[in-house]
Amino acid sequence: MILLIVFAFCSCQTDNVEKEIQKTYFPDGTLESEITMVKGVKNGTFTYYWESGLKEREGAFVNDRIDGTIVFYSTNGIDTNRVHRYEKGNSVLTKEYENGKLKILIDRVKGKIIVYDSNGDLISKKDIE
Repeated sequence: MILLIVFAFCSCQTDNVEKEIQKTYFPDGTLESEITMVKGVKNGTFTYYWESGLKEREGAFVNDRIDGTIVFYSTNGIDTNRVHRYEKGNSVLTKEYENGKLKILIDRVKGKIIVYDSNGDLISKKDIE
């Protein structure tokens, strides 16, 4: 698959800070991403889309680094299948879901990996090495 990237900017002025929304598109013209830029740096919210036009993931950048919670959606654009928590660009927490239920929790701060079954019962818990 060949990916066509087109940049489109919406220039906005808020609190004396110039913001631009950088957009990229799939080859068929469907919106692929929207990223908030401030003075040419990724700084603010972003959203990526599946080729169907539904949300694939959303979150935020702070000074060109992912920061905060990033939510990944299944191909239906509604159900969450993964959530990552970042602090200063470093992944500190990951939650993976299956059929709407928490399946795996990886807590890099506490150094733990926890796995659950489809009923939400604990299967295993181990330390990250």
